[in-house]
Amino acid sequence: MPPKQHEKGDHIVELKVVIPNDVSEEGEHLYKKLSQMEPELDQYKLSKEDNIKIRHEQNQKHAQEQKTQAQNQENNNNKNKKKKRQQDSDDEEYDEDEVREAFEQLFGGNRRKNKHY
Repeated sequence: MPPKQHEKGDHIVELKVVIPNDVSEEGEHLYKKLSQMEPELDQYKLSKEDNIKIRHEQNQKHAQEQKTQAQNQENNNNKNKKKKRQQDSDDEEYDEDEVREAFEQLFGGNRRKNKHY
């Protein structure tokens, strides 16, 4: 095997097909049975066009799943941003009584009597 044997790519493989000269009766029987099964197996073979169509459909489905996942992620990000903005605005809201009390402590007493704020 090449050094990068677990990576995708082209590999050169040499095969040697040897047809036996002497076949036993059992072997001959098995070859005949196999040759009878071959037409049945052919019906399960897909044409090149069918394989291309299946791959195309799989790619489209995968692309749609990725698009949906990206949209869901964006929606979640937007919800989190909105929630954060809401929390920030909630933090900025003041209790009216607290503001009045702080004002009175700073400027003393009734604010209407004080001309200088």
